[in-house]
Amino acid sequence: MLKRFAAIVLPELACEIARQDGRVADGPFAVIVDDDDRAPEGELLDRHATLDAVDARAFQYGARPGQTAAQATAFVGKLQVVRLPRSRLRQALVSIAESVLDLGMTAALELEPEAGRLYATSTIRYPLGAGAGPEDTVWLDVSGCARLVGGEDLLADELRERARAHGHRSRVAIADGPRIARAIARWSVRSELVAPAGQGAAALRPLPIAALPLDDKLAQWLLKLGLLRIEDLAQLDRARLAHRLGPRARDLLALVNGEDDLPLRAYEPPRRIVETAAFDQALDGTEPLLFVLRGLVARAASRLAARGQAAGLASLRLGFDASILSLRRFDSEADDGSEPNPFHELALELPVPLAKEDDLLRAFHAKIEGLTLDAPVLSVGLTLDGLTEKAEHQLDLHRKHGADPDALPTLLAELGAWLGPDRVGMLSLLDSHRPEVRSRLVAVTPSVMSSCAAPTHPDGDQVLAPSRLLPRPIALGKLTEGSLIPTGRELFLVDRLQHLARLDRVEWWSPSPLCRDYALAWVHHGPISSGPRRLHERPEEREHALALVYLDRLDGQGYLQGWFD
Repeated sequence: MLKRFAAIVLPELACEIARQDGRVADGPFAVIVDDDDRAPEGELLDRHATLDAVDARAFQYGARPGQTAAQATAFVGKLQVVRLPRSRLRQALVSIAESVLDLGMTAALELEPEAGRLYATSTIRYPLGAGAGPEDTVWLDVSGCARLVGGEDLLADELRERARAHGHRSRVAIADGPRIARAIARWSVRSELVAPAGQGAAALRPLPIAALPLDDKLAQWLLKLGLLRIEDLAQLDRARLAHRLGPRARDLLALVNGEDDLPLRAYEPPRRIVETAAFDQALDGTEPLLFVLRGLVARAASRLAARGQAAGLASLRLGFDASILSLRRFDSEADDGSEPNPFHELALELPVPLAKEDDLLRAFHAKIEGLTLDAPVLSVGLTLDGLTEKAEHQLDLHRKHGADPDALPTLLAELGAWLGPDRVGMLSLLDSHRPEVRSRLVAVTPSVMSSCAAPTHPDGDQVLAPSRLLPRPIALGKLTEGSLIPTGRELFLVDRLQHLARLDRVEWWSPSPLCRDYALAWVHHGPISSGPRRLHERPEEREHALALVYLDRLDGQGYLQGWFD
């Protein structure tokens, strides 16, 4: 089967990230990508540094990637030059790669390193606008996958939509090789970016020489010879051209001929999903915080969906404005002289792993609703951990309206956020004869959720399983027919008793073994001031309730244990 590759090129990635992070004001700007993540971000002071990307307005006025900051400022007087760590570009590419994993066989952020160093990439970028910086491409092996979405044209549209959901403009091309697809996406001026199978060479021919993986010196030498397009290079004598191009000429000429067998380096998703956002203007209040959180959760949910996973742990890290936080701490009476913590952590332990955007938002909404912010928020970080395989549910073809399999996990997550994870769970049966300790609240896990069958009781134990069990037995004194049972503002009169079971020295090894005689009591109730009519009613005319009572043979007292509904 012929291999097919999709290249998702983000032509304005660095500029889009700089805008999203609020590092630039209105006006033309340029970006320098710094390999050192510890370097100070923001306005650049070194005017001899080389630009990696410029925005559309700076490009219109003459600024170009590859120029120094001083050269670009000569064209654009009020040009802003900012630093951007390379890790921010890679984080954006990682988000795109994870969101498209379900549409292809393998996603990659780079090619194999040995073959990828054959030729340096030219600093001349795109004919229609600014460059994106050192990294701008996500590859996807889509061999045999396009038919699942209706064809390669629809697949390319879907890939563009996935990138747009992350806030990035993209150009998507599909071809027989990864380098051919990237060259088409970067340099083609046509609206159709899908090269037919086996037509990679024909799709490359109209592109300029700069579309090939050549260094700047070799590209300029070919331009001086009048070779402006790849089709001009393909028409030359290959024996003489191989001598001029050097030891890697065979690979380059094979690429011109449409042969691109360079393998991808498969991207392996980490076991944790992190989405962050920073702001120039601080967020004051929970409403704008929830609005920002919706975008972070949407991106994280798309990555979960592509992985086929769900998150069991979620946390939110809020970064406060340190100056306002210190000022409020100083004005408050709780100031003890220590430095206030500029971050606030919100941990959310989900009873059942969740994957959908709306479900995660509802769980966080319950946590943030009653939150009081100590200061305006400058940064928000969302982390999803405890990733597990998402359970898939079989469709029900026999009923028109089936039960939503995600309704209960979402409800449990909301209740866990409101009440706490230790107060939400399911009852589990224990191996004990004591009715008061036969069940215990346990945390809800996927294994517990999968076993939805009702618990079964051993023979003879069903009689000691009331519908409602009192947290503590109520002392009744002497237990006989005609006894009164006081509960709150009402009295219960015992009409009849029926023996059920006897527990004789149960757990004899413990300090308090059980010696109880259990009985089923038919009782009727009414106000304390019962009228003469109710007192003279015959037992068979009354409405009865069933209660579980027992006689403790050690102290001779009767106790009310629970009720049967």
